[in-house]
Amino acid sequence: MKYLITYLILTFSVYSAWSQTFSRLIDIDNKQYNYINDFEIKDDSIYILLRHCFGVNYNCNTLIKTDLSGNIGIEINLDTFSSISVGNLIDVKKDDVLIAGDWILEGNNITPCLLKMDKSLNIENQYIFNPKEGEISSINGLLLGDENNYIYGNVKDLTTYRYYSRIINVDTNFNIVSDNRYSRQLLKNDCKDLQFTSQGDLIYINEFYERVGYGEFGLQINKLDPNCVKTDSLEIKNDDGKLPNILSSKYRRHIFYNRRSFR
Repeated sequence: MKYLITYLILTFSVYSAWSQTFSRLIDIDNKQYNYINDFEIKDDSIYILLRHCFGVNYNCNTLIKTDLSGNIGIEINLDTFSSISVGNLIDVKKDDVLIAGDWILEGNNITPCLLKMDKSLNIENQYIFNPKEGEISSINGLLLGDENNYIYGNVKDLTTYRYYSRIINVDTNFNIVSDNRYSRQLLKNDCKDLQFTSQGDLIYINEFYERVGYGEFGLQINKLDPNCVKTDSLEIKNDDGKLPNILSSKYRRHIFYNRRSFR
């Protein structure tokens, strides 16, 4: 069976030399539950990360590179690689394209990693961020700076079944400097988005709850110093929010938002 997926990509005046708006249909065969997880505009190209599945509960990704009119130049399938969040999953630096996510291996084993590609989308290297023994972890995104880089997501303790927000501080060669966990003392915690502040600190959204449909739940906006030490926190009750994110302007001003369903 052929599944038709329609993506509407609206692009605005990102660069002074380019001020056009377009829409584009992308037809992908034999894939269901299709989403745009993230996209990045760099120079004369757009990099689009699509999430879909070939079968039941089998998430995977396709990475597409287009020109500024949305015409596809390169398309690669990452059929055992999955990025299910809507965080910052793509970053393009100089000659490198970086993609954050998880390898889904045999037996549904999850290996959190960062893929490094060239501009032709050939995989040049991969960086593995395995958690401690007795834990499993999943990656939600990456945040790259001039000196400090960060990989973020969640980690589950297989003994206590408690989830923690996980933020990994890595150097410019993606060696781990510190591997940090945060919790609001409830069963479930997850770092959904991470951004720099204007002072060079970090803010991240922690989604917390006791159990699905039961107990206390909400959002924390936590502030960290560059070494990932927590310095401040703001709590928001989140009675029906979905997929919280942070919008960050070039002036490092921020808007916090989530998706909400109304009845």
